[in-house]
Amino acid sequence: MARPLQKRFADTQAILQRLQEIDEILHPSIVITPERYRLQRKLQKMQRDEELWSYSRQLFQHCFGSFSNVQPALENPINWQKVAFDRTLGDLSSGHSQPVRCVAISPDGQFLVSGCDGGVVKVWNLIEEEELYTLKGHSASVTSVAISPDGETLASGSVDKTIRLWNLKTGQEIKTLSGHSKPITCVAFHPKKNSVLFSGSLDTTVRVWNLETAQITHTYARPTNGVTCLAVHPKGQIIASGSHDCNVIVWSNHTLAGHSAPVLCVAISPDGQTLVSGSEDQEIKVWNPSNGELLRTLTGHSAPVLSLVISPDGQTLVSGSEDTTIKVWNLETGEEIKTLAHNLASVTSLAISFDGQLLASGNQDFSIKLWK
Repeated sequence: MARPLQKRFADTQAILQRLQEIDEILHPSIVITPERYRLQRKLQKMQRDEELWSYSRQLFQHCFGSFSNVQPALENPINWQKVAFDRTLGDLSSGHSQPVRCVAISPDGQFLVSGCDGGVVKVWNLIEEEELYTLKGHSASVTSVAISPDGETLASGSVDKTIRLWNLKTGQEIKTLSGHSKPITCVAFHPKKNSVLFSGSLDTTVRVWNLETAQITHTYARPTNGVTCLAVHPKGQIIASGSHDCNVIVWSNHTLAGHSAPVLCVAISPDGQTLVSGSEDQEIKVWNPSNGELLRTLTGHSAPVLSLVISPDGQTLVSGSEDTTIKVWNLETGEEIKTLAHNLASVTSLAISFDGQLLASGNQDFSIKLWK
């Protein structure tokens, strides 16, 4: 028989009181607010202790009802300007032995995936901040990783010209996609379709894949130089890509000219109304993807901008640079909010959790840092 819960946690009564308070203040709706979402993640951590899980589930259901198939609500967006980014929650530096090139966070916030120069992909448990799997198969640097909307499939793109698909929950390889003739620089899932994947390559093309058949369904080919990055509109209607020719292409729409050096990263806001691009010219440009208008240019980095992500509420832009800093910007005004300068090497990649509470950075010094 399990030991009494009171003997294992001295603050059990405080936990119960807090749950009751939350139950009283939350609207009795199926929508899950960030407060509920954070509580759910804590209960998921408790699930790993078999002696506590049964009690935890009963307690949660008593307060909130069933929590199957719940999603965090962006109707109550988090104001990133008030989030304290000043401390590093964890440093997952023991796993990779070469520079980290890419990171991604699963939609449920439980897993982080990273790829490095050694051709290795690692899957981390974000709740416990521990490594789950090391996925081997690529023969060269892993340049990009992406997770399907349902959180089941992981895609990794590599300099070896292949895309590998993995089961995120088991670490088993599903299949390998071949079709590009030069290194793959970026992969991204369709935001609404688990079976559609986009990939960009130095062969100057962006390809669209049907993952059920492993076939290419469309090829975009227009850049005069290799594709370096891509982003997909939240509804999957628009694809934007950056290139070594210094341009951003909004496919079937516009070519956005303005950078004076290769474009290294692009991102599209959750509402699809704003596109941002970062370049070797050290600048970030903010565009209207519908008409191609340049809205503003953000300056502040002293080296190439390597990564860009936009917060789930669409208010905040985060940039990582070769100058070792992460900068947080007000996307609407272009104002720099703060600089995170705790890194010792280039910030090669960034990812944000679905609830907006966690920022992950992949770094040239082999480390992955978690910010909140």
